[in-house]
Amino acid sequence: MATAGDIRRNTTIYHGDDGVTAETWRRNIDLFHDAYTDELAHFMDCVRTGVTPEPTGADACAALAAIESAGSGRPARVATAGRP
Repeated sequence: MATAGDIRRNTTIYHGDDGVTAETWRRNIDLFHDAYTDELAHFMDCVRTGVTPEPTGADACAALAAIESAGSGRPARVATAGRP
């Protein structure tokens, strides 16, 4: 898992299978430039063609539930993830 995006200069932390984390000096935009570019191109293609983007909103809700669960140490319901 990789988390990215806060106000520190070092914004990316890697979490391994054994739970060890390691910070990297590179910014997330440096690490994921091609992924961001491809994601935006895919989204624009979907807008032009009317195709549903992948991943979907349901996938985003599942990712939010995973983040919530990892932060709390408890299972999180997908339907309520990220909602007050």
